[in-house]
Amino acid sequence: MANRRMNKKMAKRKETETETKKAMVCEKEEPKKSAQMNVLLQYQGKETREEDLFEKVKKWWVDQGNTEESLENADIYIKPEDGKAYFIINKKTEGNVELFS
Repeated sequence: MANRRMNKKMAKRKETETETKKAMVCEKEEPKKSAQMNVLLQYQGKETREEDLFEKVKKWWVDQGNTEESLENADIYIKPEDGKAYFIINKKTEGNVELFS
């Protein structure tokens, strides 16, 4: 008789563990999507996008004989009154690109 009670308790425990695992799987939430952001610079009737500016800086870097992978970081300073974006790449190489083209 004690053996039957043990079997019932073990079966009940396994059932509870299975239900808990199912509940844990169901409770997982889908990761929230982050909002899409766009940065546009407008100045005296001209406009440029942030992505376009990044691409111009990357192109300048590659045109100088470097690989795109070697571009580790870039600090970009925008001067719309000059129509240029000045930058420092990898904390040592300076350059500039046309802002509106």
